[in-house]
Amino acid sequence: MLLRYKPDDYETKLIILYSIKQLNKSPSYHLLSQVITSAADINYFEIEGYISDLTELGSIEEYIVEGESVFSLTGSGMEMCEYFETRIPASVREKIEMSAAEINNDKSDRNKIIANYIPISEYEYKVHCGIMEDNIKLLDFEMYAGSKEKAKEICAYFKEHTKEFYVAIIEHLEKNTKKD
Repeated sequence: MLLRYKPDDYETKLIILYSIKQLNKSPSYHLLSQVITSAADINYFEIEGYISDLTELGSIEEYIVEGESVFSLTGSGMEMCEYFETRIPASVREKIEMSAAEINNDKSDRNKIIANYIPISEYEYKVHCGIMEDNIKLLDFEMYAGSKEKAKEICAYFKEHTKEFYVAIIEHLEKNTKKD
């Protein structure tokens, strides 16, 4: 019988933060669960409860991307993780790092266009747009969009005109940052 490490509540929260930190992309419940369960005895439903607690504490943010919840660390979540991550047993951290590395090295997600809308309140939204190439962020920004409809329009426009958008920003920066 294989014995797996069963963390307490505090350690479980740190394991979730550490797992999100190790992944190059904002993970869904499923992906996060995959990383965490590879390292410790925590089930999917426990993870959901702890994620809810961490969201309420302001340590992680939840976004909806293509109809699926994904998570990212907030500034305070990153600080907490960096300060306390050594309280996670080294063997558990190592398993998380190995599992995250496998996911991070998945070539299918190295180049992509990001265009998601995120609720700020019931009637207000912001958009998160970006361009990734070889796992390097070429462009990454968030902006207030107002309504859900406007947020959807901005995301659709960004997806359709990504190249022109990027080129216009580069040209503007080159033109306005030239030294005399």
